[in-house]
Amino acid sequence: MITSKSNKSYKFENDESSIWISISDLMAGLLIIFILTLTVYILNFTEKTYQISKNQILKEQILNNIKKQMELKGFDIKIDEDQWVLRLENKVLFDSCGVTMKRLGRDTVTTLGGIMHSEFTKDEYKKSIETVFVEGHTDAAKVHKSERCDFDSNWELSTKRAINTWKVMYKGEPRLTNLRNVNKAKLFSVSGYGKTRPLTKSWENKAKNRRIDIRIAMIPPSNIKIPK
Repeated sequence: MITSKSNKSYKFENDESSIWISISDLMAGLLIIFILTLTVYILNFTEKTYQISKNQILKEQILNNIKKQMELKGFDIKIDEDQWVLRLENKVLFDSCGVTMKRLGRDTVTTLGGIMHSEFTKDEYKKSIETVFVEGHTDAAKVHKSERCDFDSNWELSTKRAINTWKVMYKGEPRLTNLRNVNKAKLFSVSGYGKTRPLTKSWENKAKNRRIDIRIAMIPPSNIKIPK
């Protein structure tokens, strides 16, 4: 009887030990899966971070190159380094409530179009740009429709100015209309923001808000591998 009890006890302890070994194996397997999943996530995150950083560097290079080329041709153009956009002041482009571009504005925008085409078609840039926005902005002063001003709102005014800026640009450099991104979509787009995106809320400095911005949007992060 004693021997029998001893054997039963040994068998029970052996089964219990096997159960704990199985649980340990399961936990170890889950831990390995977690580590592998985390590693893949980190690598993917690193690649996307790299691509974002690369896109920002390329954008800054493009804008700085355009600015330098414009200055060499005698035109003053600004870069907003907070938003990284090219900026044209309205005083160069349009009269108050006007949408017909001034002579200096036409010369500036025409020259800008030619320089942008040469930059955007460079091998190091042409596959990285998703869209180029021509953006119109106004101040917060109300628009009063009259014989001199044929608009009911700043939104309409800013949009028409952006459209006319693009028209002057591609008439000076028709090849801009042929530019496509990697998805074969047209590169240029036009938008009007009216008073909704002011640079300053100061009424005395409201002229700063009247402007045309050229904003470059880069291709979103993809599965591009980090070079060794």
